[in-house]
Amino acid sequence: MTAYILQCLILLLYGCKGEELPTEYPVAKEVTPIPLLWQIPLNEDTIFRYSIPAEYFNNGILFSEQNNASNLPMHFRYINSETGELIWETNSAFEVDCDNPAYIFGTGSYVYHNYYATLCNSDPRVVDLSSGTTLWHYECPKGRMPNISHFKNILFCVQLTGFNPYYSGSIVKTEINSGVWDTIFTIDTVDEFSVGLYPPVAEINANNDTLIYFQNRQYRVLPYVGKIDLYGYNITADSLIWKVEDIDPQGNSSVFPPYIYEDKLYFKGAFTMFCLDTKTGNILWEKQFTGFGEDLLYGNIIIEDNKLIVKTSYESIYALDPNTGNVIWENEKSGATPTDMVYSEGVIYYGSSGDGKLHAIDINDGKQLWEMESPNRNADISSNAIFNRPVAIDPILNRLYTSDGYYFICFQLKN
Repeated sequence: MTAYILQCLILLLYGCKGEELPTEYPVAKEVTPIPLLWQIPLNEDTIFRYSIPAEYFNNGILFSEQNNASNLPMHFRYINSETGELIWETNSAFEVDCDNPAYIFGTGSYVYHNYYATLCNSDPRVVDLSSGTTLWHYECPKGRMPNISHFKNILFCVQLTGFNPYYSGSIVKTEINSGVWDTIFTIDTVDEFSVGLYPPVAEINANNDTLIYFQNRQYRVLPYVGKIDLYGYNITADSLIWKVEDIDPQGNSSVFPPYIYEDKLYFKGAFTMFCLDTKTGNILWEKQFTGFGEDLLYGNIIIEDNKLIVKTSYESIYALDPNTGNVIWENEKSGATPTDMVYSEGVIYYGSSGDGKLHAIDINDGKQLWEMESPNRNADISSNAIFNRPVAIDPILNRLYTSDGYYFICFQLKN
């Protein structure tokens, strides 16, 4: 009788084992802090592939895959954000003309209504997300456009002339659905400095004028020296508002656009965060970061819950008072070489090339809610899977999407 009971207990124990995941869904080394709902291979082969930063639109998610080793064309897919089912994908004609799209941090891509703007081979392109068709594609005739930014329905690009060093540069703009460009601002080289204009951040003032703020990130080869000039410009009046020359003591800066918040402009130098008055260009405060690896060259700026969130290139992340620059909280162990930060429901999310993990930071106190390696890192074909792409959030389903270089993955955030 005792042996029979023991046998039943053993059967019950094995009967309680959970179902194994399908073979195309590798089993995680440990339980993920947020559930993995589904994942899609970036390709049938086993080569690590970069993906563009995912974009959410109308219950769908746009992502891509590219062969990092042989530089094959980029392939875009737009899928149902709930099920992962394919809605449309780009064809060979699109891909031949877009073998090198914008997937590097800071180069810029965005969604406005149903339009997706990005760069293909440094040339701007706008795609209708409803159908996957290209609305327009601009081939830069006399230079390159390495970065883009936007303001509502306006797309900004920078056109540089020459070949590194650049002897001239222009900021140009177009309505996102037209592709007809207007030149806003042009500058030529001075004292043999290579021109390094970057796309602006924009706002509309009380007089209904459109204002832009941007940097000229220059360098001179012999002797090597960097020089960062910051500009405020009135597009409507076609006039310079102010210029702050050689603002950064190291002569270096982040390539990300500045950030506007309550008549203040926030700008990241090499190791210094600057806060300026948007009307005058006067520096209201500056905060230096002097710890190991605490440069500000990577990552974007976000302000939420009246906190200016600053992620350094190394392990630290800070919340500053936007009005004074005083530290509200800091976390010194939060992953190095960050991707773009994304905020949702009190949490800051970003990937980290330094440790390959996805990080979730509580905006209230800076504590790390969780960190997570890719669940695919234990598989033979994807042992170096890392979260080095920005995340996208579905605000309706409360889901998080990202790529680990092998799979495009959907996680369920906790409610």
